[in-house]
Amino acid sequence: MRNNARNFINEKNIEIDKILDLVGESNNIVILTHKNPDGDAIGSAYAMLEYCKSKGKNVSAFVPYSFPSNMEFINYGNRIKSFDEKQDKDKILNADLIIIVDLNSSERIAYIAKYVRESKAKKLLIDHHIDPENFCDYYFVNSDSASTGQLIYAIIKSENNYEISKRTAQAIYTAIMTDTGSFRFPKTDANVHRIVKNLLEAGADPVEAYDKVYNSFPISALKLRGRVYEKIETFKNDTVCFSQISEAEFKELNSKEEETEGIVESLLAVKSVKIAILLIESAERGEIRCSFRAKANFNVSEMARFFGGGGHTQAAGARVINKSLTDVRSEIINYIEKNSFEVN
Repeated sequence: MRNNARNFINEKNIEIDKILDLVGESNNIVILTHKNPDGDAIGSAYAMLEYCKSKGKNVSAFVPYSFPSNMEFINYGNRIKSFDEKQDKDKILNADLIIIVDLNSSERIAYIAKYVRESKAKKLLIDHHIDPENFCDYYFVNSDSASTGQLIYAIIKSENNYEISKRTAQAIYTAIMTDTGSFRFPKTDANVHRIVKNLLEAGADPVEAYDKVYNSFPISALKLRGRVYEKIETFKNDTVCFSQISEAEFKELNSKEEETEGIVESLLAVKSVKIAILLIESAERGEIRCSFRAKANFNVSEMARFFGGGGHTQAAGARVINKSLTDVRSEIINYIEKNSFEVN
């Protein structure tokens, strides 16, 4: 379980050389990332896929459920697919190596987790979130990294003769850009900018990355954002900003969950606000997605863990199942009123 993370990570965390060996000795490789994938998930998965293909491997890559339209530009050749149980389960069951990127819990790969557990393949997790679940054989985890894409970069650049293609550069650049909040989150250090420099020299296009990720939504996304803003509530002397969106409102506005990208971060724009919270109801999956964000010197990771999730100090989340939006709202407001988010 994740509360024993430190114990098993000490035993299972591996060096880059071991990752290269695992890829080298495998023929059939499957790459997986989480549901509702963001730029870090898709960028990391694509970069790892291209690296494995360059080694002559038979590689498949999947996401649960639907693929976000604003990330299609880094899914070159449509290589990363939405997982189809009937068509794709045998690829996992017959794999030699399963590489899982940008998640710390098997719940994040949803219904695919069943086949991962059944597969006799070696399983490797590459991630930068805290408190990973013990469900893989090997771990390459560094919570000090600004993104999983940064870790993928370190892996593939460990081979001096491996030349990063323009496509891989764009994929990793997008991974880093999105998970650093366009280079404004605290872990955006000098090393991140050195990596970005190298990616730009390899052909990454920062204008395309930003435009495709943040300026490619339909009008329904703007209407959705407006609805979230209409429902804003504040707590604790206007330091906590809270809003929510229901399944019925998604249908009313003809919008999709992927169109909530970036909304919770925008709630931090109010000067007095230190904590932003957005609840998103998905009746189809029977869950409430809780997104938490914080400004510098404030911590939302403890709140995320309290509600069964995880993440980083200033960007975390949770998924609550078998509860109504009203109930989750009440529980979170109760938590807000009783707890402090300020970092001592």
